[in-house]
Amino acid sequence: MHDGQSETTPPPDGREAPVRKRSSSGPLHDPLRARAVAVSGDALLGQDKLEEALARYMEAAQLDSTVPDYHFNSGLILWQLRRDEQALKFLEKTIELSPRFGRAHAILGQLFKRMGKLDLAYRHARIGYELEPADPRGAIGYASLLDFDRDSDWAFQIIKPFVEAHKSGSDLALLVARIALARDGMDALALDMLRRALADPAPRTDRENRSLHFMLASLLDRAGEFDSAFAHARQGNALRKARYDPKAHERLISETIDSMSPHRLAAMPRSTVDSKTPIFIVGMVRSGTTLVEQILSSHPQIHGAGELTWFFELARSILDAPGQEQRLASMSLDAVNTVAKKYLDPLQALDPSALRITDKLPANYLYLGLISILFPQARILHCRRDPLDNCVSCFMTNFASANDFSFDLRWLGHYYRQYERLMAHWKSVLEMPMLEVQYEQVVEDLPGQARRLIEFVGLPWDDACLNFQDNKRHIHTASNKQVRRPLYKSSVGRWQHYQKHLAPLMASLGWG
Repeated sequence: MHDGQSETTPPPDGREAPVRKRSSSGPLHDPLRARAVAVSGDALLGQDKLEEALARYMEAAQLDSTVPDYHFNSGLILWQLRRDEQALKFLEKTIELSPRFGRAHAILGQLFKRMGKLDLAYRHARIGYELEPADPRGAIGYASLLDFDRDSDWAFQIIKPFVEAHKSGSDLALLVARIALARDGMDALALDMLRRALADPAPRTDRENRSLHFMLASLLDRAGEFDSAFAHARQGNALRKARYDPKAHERLISETIDSMSPHRLAAMPRSTVDSKTPIFIVGMVRSGTTLVEQILSSHPQIHGAGELTWFFELARSILDAPGQEQRLASMSLDAVNTVAKKYLDPLQALDPSALRITDKLPANYLYLGLISILFPQARILHCRRDPLDNCVSCFMTNFASANDFSFDLRWLGHYYRQYERLMAHWKSVLEMPMLEVQYEQVVEDLPGQARRLIEFVGLPWDDACLNFQDNKRHIHTASNKQVRRPLYKSSVGRWQHYQKHLAPLMASLGWG
């Protein structure tokens, strides 16, 4: 930001102008101007103009690279914007300049958690908490990691002083609620804190308000207050930025079916990369994909990789651009093998000793035709669930990203019908092995269905698959709390509690 004075004009009060140095290789060093620019960044940040505030803080950091706050504020906003690699550089520079900057350690902990580097996440979160134990933000960050690692008891001990002091704030209330989902006897406290946080007149972002509404919906559902639960889910969904285009999605499904017709599939070369390593777990979100992966990954010869985006992004680069039919038709066998290895090599590197590795990104169902070309020896697990239960679960879930169709009951029904249309096509044209896994059958008969899964992927049985809740792997999806408990049947027929609210969904599904 320009400060109204040229570099050669003396200040109006007659003082000698501060020396502004420019090294032969570095940027201008101007501490006074840096401070003015940072102050303007503070004002923009207060108006929730993150991109503009970020530009000011980054400019301030260039003008005076010795001030930790400029680097920290840049890193903090980059973290909020999910630009993780850039955020890491600024936050590490902050700690280089000020090793005891507790808040910077705390945010680094959250950043490393999101990047999957849990050892570094714990290290920095713990340091941030120990440096500033009276700062609830650092305590909440550290306790969140402990809760994520199944240590909800210790997590609550970390934040208990703030709870007992009646500290307000959405972050604290949300963490207490998450802990309550894993512990008995805390629901009343969590509900009270969530309601107080929502009633607090302090400014909050839409994301914070959305999280509060969805967490209230979860706890009220558990308490049997279904009308109130649905009202909060409706309010949470109303705060999302809607981007789903039903016509565009229907056109995408039609184009996929046309480009992957039996004739066109038969004309395409099949990869000779002979690997049975990949297991693709697909279906609607909230259809039981996490449960299936948790059962499988409890087997000592199966690695659960979670929701990888690698194949999805690879498929989109090939199929979502104009001329996909010509591109597919012109692919040589060498080209097909090269694309297959581009996915398979990093997948196998995740666990070189594993005989099977799961990729449970549900939306890969869109690209099963390409999977059949690249990995004809792979296994497909198609997870299914009662349509109404599936759609209600989507509507009641605060998804971290994507799944824009879930914000509206009419969109949910439309998306579900298009998903069923494409899956019916795949079942009629694909020759590779695909097993349908019905969620309700897994709940009713875990031993039988677990054995069916392991037999399908071609491995010997292991009893560990029946104790999936003891699996220590970390889960980053909305189902992370559910699969830490033994199977429960309360989610079967759940839609009936909300039946009077579901007319738009039923109409969109074509049921009335």
